[in-house]
Amino acid sequence: ILPEESLPAPSTARTADGRDTDTARTQHGKQRKGPVFEGASKAVVIEGLALHRDWISTIARWHFDQWGPLTGSKTIEEHTTFLDNASRRAAVPMVLVASWDGKPAGSASLLRCDMEIRDGLTPWLGQLFVASEYRQRGIGAALVRAVATEAGSNGYRRLYLYTSGQLPRFYERLGWSVRERVHYLGKERTVMQYDLVA
Repeated sequence: ILPEESLPAPSTARTADGRDTDTARTQHGKQRKGPVFEGASKAVVIEGLALHRDWISTIARWHFDQWGPLTGSKTIEEHTTFLDNASRRAAVPMVLVASWDGKPAGSASLLRCDMEIRDGLTPWLGQLFVASEYRQRGIGAALVRAVATEAGSNGYRRLYLYTSGQLPRFYERLGWSVRERVHYLGKERTVMQYDLVA
């Protein structure tokens, strides 16, 4: 995604760590289960993909158009199956989706590993994507923080990602630090880490 201005940490009136309760209601009055994260704008809501299974094909197309086999899938059908399976989980791998006024706006994944040459590091933030018409609204930053919250809630102490180009600056503004730079899949990549426990 394009770098965005950082947001305050996800917050909700329900719990201190940004989680909604299982019996909470959406802004439309529907009951839902699972974590919900709100960004600075009340228009942004981040939820588990399980609550938006009808968006799976849209998200699969976003991911595969952006990254192709870097998604870890050889075809869009294979990636659609991965997302479908991940949507049924409350642990790694997990997919969170951002909506803006009820429409799909972006997604991010919590993965066991996103870089084969660093298989010993886990878990990873991967597949961060914001649709072009919703960029520069803080959605990417909100998704990053939501994935970090989920990783911490699952007992992990550190989260990893890899990126390239100018994007490390975006993550540094959100508190991530550079771990190393490696040549991976034909390009120099920056591996970054985020400590979940002080």
